[in-house]
Order: sequence, then structure tokens, then C-alpha cells
Amino acid sequence: MPFAGTLESAPGLDDLDAGLVSDVVVGPDNLLVTLAEGHTWSRVGAQVRGALMRALHHTDKWVGGPDARALTTDDALAVVADELIVGPIGDIARAHGGHIDLVGVEGGVVNVKMSGACKGCPAAVITMHQRLENQLRRRVPGLVDVRSVNG
Repeated sequence: MPFAGTLESAPGLDDLDAGLVSDVVVGPDNLLVTLAEGHTWSRVGAQVRGALMRALHHTDKWVGGPDARALTTDDALAVVADELIVGPIGDIARAHGGHIDLVGVEGGVVNVKMSGACKGCPAAVITMHQRLENQLRRRVPGLVDVRSVNG
């Protein structure tokens, strides 16, 4: 996404009838679309989804609200890495008595700390590189590396 914050204008979404959507908030890897009062997803969902699909083809023309801030690659990497670590990748580590924590992201490098059964485990390298790194590369262009800060 080009920025995080309120979306003021976007080709495609601007074509929707006034008063159909009350708010669109852009996140690093998501959009939260809130319908105006009196509208339901079952009635207008297809129309909004079509407009959203058109808008996603022209993110370079989106206009953010006063709270919008440009996103860096590191911002996007941090959000997606955290989502994966809290979710499916972390689940693998937790199932084996280990834990992965996101330490930080800088210059396209995602730093993680492996603890519990993961610390020093040869399989942790597979979890970190083949699973976490591959998922990050698929979702966020600009990943340089995933590194363990505890060796």
C-alpha cells in the first residue's frame, strides 16, 4: 500500500454512490472499508468489491487524508513479519516448545530472536528461512534477509 491512514480518494472507489461507504482506512497490508449506516454487505458488497478491485489497480493515484503517512518497505516488512510470527510461523515454533519474537526491521533485514526449544535447534533454521523468509518474500518486495539475533 502506498500509505497508511484514511483514504480520501481513489479511482474506482470514487465511482461509488455518495454515502455508500463511510470510511476507508489503509494499513500496510490491508484495507478496512466501513459501509455507511443503512447499507449491508449482503446488498452492496459486490458493488463495493468491484470498485475496490478497480482502485487496487491504481494505488499510485490514491489520495490520503490528513492522518496518512507514507509507508516504507521496513514498515510493511514489520507488519507482515509480526503477523506471520504471531500466526502460522509462530504456531510451528510453539508446537515444538519454542518461540520466535520479532526484534526489528532495518534496511530490509528482519531480525528475530529464537527462544525456548528453538534456540540452537537445527530445525529452527528451516522454520526461519524456508518458512518465514519465503512467506515474507511472497508478500513484501524488498526483503533482504531474515536473521536470528541470538546466533
